[in-house]
Amino acid sequence: MYNVKLTKIRSNHNNLRSNVIVGKTNELPVIGEGFQMLSEGLDFGVRHVWTSPVKNIEKIENTYQFNTANSVYKLEVFETKESTCV
Repeated sequence: MYNVKLTKIRSNHNNLRSNVIVGKTNELPVIGEGFQMLSEGLDFGVRHVWTSPVKNIEKIENTYQFNTANSVYKLEVFETKESTCV
C-alpha cells in the first residue's frame, strides 16, 4: 500500500471535486490501465478515484506525472507500507 498525493495539473473536465487528493493506492500508474486510489470522502465515508486509462508516464524520483485521455496528473509517493498477513 502506498501513501500518495494526486494533483490534477490539467483537464478538459471537472469530474473531480478537488484538484488535490491525499490517500492510498495499491498500485502505481500502469500504461493502459486506469489509476485507482482511495481517500477520505469530502463529505463522508470513503472516496474512490479512478482515472481513464493511463497513456504515458514520466517518473522522477518519488513523483509520477501521467496523462490520461482527458487529464494530466502528478502523483507523489510518500511512503510504502508493507501489508502483513496474520
